[in-house]
Amino acid sequence: MTRSTLFPWRNIDPSALATLVCIPSAGGSASVFRPWTDELGLAIDVAAAEMPGWGTRYGELPAPSIAALVGELAEELEETPPGRFALFGHSLGGLVAYSLARALLDREGPSPLLLVVSGVAAPSSAVQTRRLSTLCDEDLIDQLRTLNGTAPEILDDAEMLRHYLPMVRKDFELVESFRHQAGPPFDFPILALGGSRDPQVPPSAVRGWRKETRAQCRVRIVDGDHFFIHQRRQEVLEAILWELNSELGLLG
Repeated sequence: MTRSTLFPWRNIDPSALATLVCIPSAGGSASVFRPWTDELGLAIDVAAAEMPGWGTRYGELPAPSIAALVGELAEELEETPPGRFALFGHSLGGLVAYSLARALLDREGPSPLLLVVSGVAAPSSAVQTRRLSTLCDEDLIDQLRTLNGTAPEILDDAEMLRHYLPMVRKDFELVESFRHQAGPPFDFPILALGGSRDPQVPPSAVRGWRKETRAQCRVRIVDGDHFFIHQRRQEVLEAILWELNSELGLLG
């Protein structure tokens, strides 16, 4: 795996102070983060990860487990200087980002300066979410409409759904098969973002991220549903940028 394949959207700038590694949600592509490259400014290099089977990696077999995704990402980040990158993930991407941070710690690899988890319950949370991977096609389509993160032109196109539904089922299987392996709290801060009207992840489950770090854990509940990161993108990016600037010592 080459870096250009794993990170197809990346605004490499020699003057950047840190890299924000972004991991998409179930059914998502790295391309959703392309607008972030301009909106976060030149000081932050955005590296959007492409998961197998999606976007520029269309045709590849989907990942068999979150551990497989984490292994691929950890290998790419092992030589990154500590404190020069942050991790962001939404929904499934949040579980991957958290597991990646845990794997880097276990490998004695570099630590991120910040972990941003969005639209995902804390791993120790007892919240029960509905299994989506086993729904019939009609019910799965209804759930995707409710979550409001899939383009209507996909959900209304039978030919596109023939490819999309099996792939998104595989992504949901990754979420549903995730098992929390407790570990020591992180020493770096966490920004936990949630949607006030998220039908999958209630705000109480987002607040549980405070247990995962000895450092600051700031919780922001944003007005919106599960995909508030698109509906309230400017607010989300401002929150992320504030945290990054704080960790980089740029707020003084």
